[in-house]
Amino acid sequence: MSKWVDIIDSKGTTRITDDFARLQFLDFQEEDVQTTVNSLEVKGTDGVLVGSSTFAPFKLILRFAYVGTDIKDYHLFKTRIRQTIYKREAYYIVQSDMPGRKYAVLPSSISYEDKYGKNGEVTIEFTVFKGYAESLKDTSDITFLTDYWQWENGVITDDIAYSFDGPRFSVWNGSFDTIDPLMRHELVIEIKGVSDNGITITNHHTGDVFKYNKSLSQGSTLKIDGVHPYLNSSRAGIDTNHEYIKLVPGWNNIEIAGLKGDIKVNFKFSFIYR
Repeated sequence: MSKWVDIIDSKGTTRITDDFARLQFLDFQEEDVQTTVNSLEVKGTDGVLVGSSTFAPFKLILRFAYVGTDIKDYHLFKTRIRQTIYKREAYYIVQSDMPGRKYAVLPSSISYEDKYGKNGEVTIEFTVFKGYAESLKDTSDITFLTDYWQWENGVITDDIAYSFDGPRFSVWNGSFDTIDPLMRHELVIEIKGVSDNGITITNHHTGDVFKYNKSLSQGSTLKIDGVHPYLNSSRAGIDTNHEYIKLVPGWNNIEIAGLKGDIKVNFKFSFIYR
């Protein structure tokens, strides 16, 4: 099977190696991870107080070969590839060497090494502005028997699920890192059930405790979208303890107290990779 590169944007998916019949994807390179250490120097004390590190954007470099029919065709290709790569909005890149990962990118540069007038090697450099790659699919579209997933944390089992109908369950995070909404990582938790005096969500692996202090009626949905809670479509942060839930790599034991009757809970997030 030939190698390929896809662009995913708001209009859909474009396989640029199909759009350009004589364009061959050669290989890719990820720039090394760059971290920023958040520290605080206190006068009168040795050293610094070290906070959590953040991951800076990095470069994704794709190399292609183009075999033109003549020099005019080669120059026309250069014009068309610029129109394809340079867009006003950010988009995702997916490529066949790592088909389970997508990179949120902004294009940085296109360079050419011309060969024999009508051929050339093309190097396209992108900035992965989020500082990490993501799984191609999120957990709302979980199909483990496909190439949509590339596991970082060992062997998985058939016990993995992201929809639950009880107050105690385990959520598996296949990421390299902790899913932390404060870092702008995607995490959406939806809860349906009845509660007279509010609910409490606890992740026993992180110690995170989220509390919603009002009642829930039949048919209502409490959604925690990152750090923002909603009751149905209305903001509900004022009725909470202003905390949120994180997910460590691997298993997370979750408990929801205060619900009764039929319970439906859904977790939606993408795995993240450094």
